[in-house]
This record gives sequence, C-alpha cells and structure tokens, in this order.
Amino acid sequence: MTQTIHARISQIRIQAAEFGPMLDGCLQTKRNKVVNKDGATHTSPIHYQFQYCGADGKTHWKSIPPRHCALIRRLVARGREFKLLEREYTALVNEVTLAELGKKND
Repeated sequence: MTQTIHARISQIRIQAAEFGPMLDGCLQTKRNKVVNKDGATHTSPIHYQFQYCGADGKTHWKSIPPRHCALIRRLVARGREFKLLEREYTALVNEVTLAELGKKND
C-alpha cells in the first residue's frame, strides 16, 4: 500500500517539476454601464481583468488586452491543474506520514 503511495508521490514530483508557467487567479469579462445626465445609458465595450491574490494577501486586478486573453486562460487552467496536483500530493504525504508513525502506546 505505501509502496504505491510512494510511487505516486514520485510521479507527482516529476509532473510538478515539468509544469512550466501558470497563473493562480481568474480572468473576468467586464462591461461598465454609465447613466448619462439625460437618463440614457451607455455600455462600454468588453474589457478583461485578471484577479489574483498578491504577496500582501490582498486582492489585486490587472487589465488584460484582448489579444492576450487566450494565453491567460491557458495559464489559469494550468494553475488549476497544479492546485489539484498539489492537493493530491498533500493528501498522499499526510497518509504516508500517519501510517509511518504507527500507534503509540502510552
């Protein structure tokens, strides 16, 4: 049992090392609605913002030109794949660590 877990942990380490560039956040599509003084509304063209958590722990936004949206979407998808891999790795390491501790007799 732990042999297969150790093998999977090694596979995950190899996958993580080969992962390449990725982003942790989301790409948002925005439109602004503006009400003029005469009561008419104007809707702005679509613009894109990348929302992410900065090093300070606060939410930040970065405007993205439309020509870069496809690349940003691919990098965000890779970031999500990496998070799934990271969660699996953490769960497996926890399992192995707890199994190796065994029961203590006090």
